[in-house]
Amino acid sequence: AKYCSLVANGTAALHLTGIALGWGKNDVVLSSPITFLAGPNSVIYSGATPNFADIDETTYNISTFDLEKKIKKLKLLGKNIKAVIATDYAGQPCDWKTLRKLADKYRLHLINDNCHAIGAKYFGNIGYASKFADVVIHSYHAIKNITTGEGGAVFSNNKKIINKISSLKTHGL
Repeated sequence: AKYCSLVANGTAALHLTGIALGWGKNDVVLSSPITFLAGPNSVIYSGATPNFADIDETTYNISTFDLEKKIKKLKLLGKNIKAVIATDYAGQPCDWKTLRKLADKYRLHLINDNCHAIGAKYFGNIGYASKFADVVIHSYHAIKNITTGEGGAVFSNNKKIINKISSLKTHGL
């Protein structure tokens, strides 16, 4: 990605992303139910409501078919869907081409929870994460495949998002 902001951990990366993207009351953020608690918690911390799309039974990643069904259903109910947090589960990338199409179609922010897939390739491309997602989250916790013992990062090609996160993490300094 063009820009990066280092943070204390992956949870902080997700939390600050939610604030930077303006999630709040009456907003819904969709995710896979197979993820670490930090994703849904970051949605709650921002005042928004997490909701879940089912997984693909082959990849265990978020099902793009179920995701679109969920988006349509929630929109019919008048819900304001702001974003999708897609987790690359167990080092296996999601269907990012379809996720990007859905995010564009429904005007949603797309976040790649890349914490367990650092170094993974999507169609041979190690840089896929920032190509498809608006924001990419890393964690360098001790259980990750690349670790500093703790730590995290937010990546984006959008300088405004990174500048906002950098300001938030330093209390506006």
